[in-house]
Amino acid sequence: MRRRNQWLLAAAVLLALAAYLMSRQGQAPDASPRAQVEFPRRLRAPEFQRMEKRKTLPPLPSAALASAQETRRRDPLISALPGNNGGTVLVIEANAIRHSPIGELLVQCFAARGRGDPVAQFQEQTGIDLLKDLDRIAITEKGMIVSGSFQNARWDKTFGEARASSYGEQGAIYSPAPHSLPDGGPAEPMMGIWNGQLIIIGENGDDVRSAVDRVEGRAPVRAPALPEESSYGEIYGVISAEQLAPLISGNDLALAERLRRVAERIEIHVDTRKDVALAAHVSGRDAAAVSDLGKSLGAMLSLARLHPEVRQNPDLAELLDLARIEPGDGHFDLELALPMEFLEKQLASCRGENPARAVSVP
Repeated sequence: MRRRNQWLLAAAVLLALAAYLMSRQGQAPDASPRAQVEFPRRLRAPEFQRMEKRKTLPPLPSAALASAQETRRRDPLISALPGNNGGTVLVIEANAIRHSPIGELLVQCFAARGRGDPVAQFQEQTGIDLLKDLDRIAITEKGMIVSGSFQNARWDKTFGEARASSYGEQGAIYSPAPHSLPDGGPAEPMMGIWNGQLIIIGENGDDVRSAVDRVEGRAPVRAPALPEESSYGEIYGVISAEQLAPLISGNDLALAERLRRVAERIEIHVDTRKDVALAAHVSGRDAAAVSDLGKSLGAMLSLARLHPEVRQNPDLAELLDLARIEPGDGHFDLELALPMEFLEKQLASCRGENPARAVSVP
């Protein structure tokens, strides 16, 4: 599951950077005006329309005994996700990011490398056009679910020697060729396809079959990991403190351990429509401990702004000016942003332009 872990690392990097910067030493600064960056804070009209359009599944068969939330039509990808168990569930709006400013920059970077067109090569091998057919990527601690339009996919060529078997009403399971790793575990993750719309990757067959069962209404109803009202931004979901803490432990072990102990739910939303702006909501059952953590992080962020090396680096100073922590009662909110001008400078060299001065984090 190496690729899944890379996605998790990319999605958490802003949070890790924030924790690192907060751990710097310095003196309290004067307040500075924040640039006009729009942070994702709620479900907006276009996102609500996007959410409603995706509800192509009928209500669950047990709707008469379920809550009002469960009597509505359903989104196949959201339905396939496991219930809320406190783990990581992250949804990446791949198609929306592709057509955002940062997506265009990344496409230019790939094109400027001069090593062939990986998107065209992938389409030649699989029949899937990543720039058109791919919609969303959902990552969990046990696998990955990809949604899109895969009717033209060449599954026999894609999965090679994998054995295919039908499952449920519209599912197909692809089992890897019968060989194992030295420790006796499966050589490859299991793959599943549902109705030409979902690609399901799991650590074993039960994970894939369970996802299909949830889509087709055979699995027990559980509280969703992602409520409908949380599906805003181009990246959204929850990251467990256990997953995030190792990313910052190298810079501040005490902070990482405190985060692991106190934060039970870290909900994040990333907006890429103009800049890259992240909003995170951190909560836990020990309200006082969570509030104290938020206040401590806010104070550390204030101290970081006047660190000598920060003052000598205008780009880094701008990033810190855009960062904010707002403590609340039993929770705190964190905001971070990477302005588009900053990203254009950082990606100038990979696009074949004169490299701009990159940020040097002290």
